[in-house]
Amino acid sequence: TAMPPRSTKSAPTFSGNPKDLEDYLEDIKRVCEEHGKTDEADWVFYALHYLSADDRESWRTLKETKTVTARGTQLAITPTWAPFVKAVMEIYPGAQMKEDTS
Repeated sequence: TAMPPRSTKSAPTFSGNPKDLEDYLEDIKRVCEEHGKTDEADWVFYALHYLSADDRESWRTLKETKTVTARGTQLAITPTWAPFVKAVMEIYPGAQMKEDTS
């Protein structure tokens, strides 16, 4: 099913405050799963999708957000959740996950 549009009540939001980061990441994973998005690359995509433009620009610089596909081969390296979460947490001093998000 379709994910909620940005700026709707059901869309995950991140305030930019490190204290809210864990909730945002948990909300992304939950909303994705509720809408049948079980691929971790989708979770990374939507974590970026729902951010403000400034945060999205910053997060997109992380190598953990990149998708690499080699033409002519079956090689496909896609983002995975746990390394992405770890990299994002490093952007925000003081942010930490209470539980494993993988």
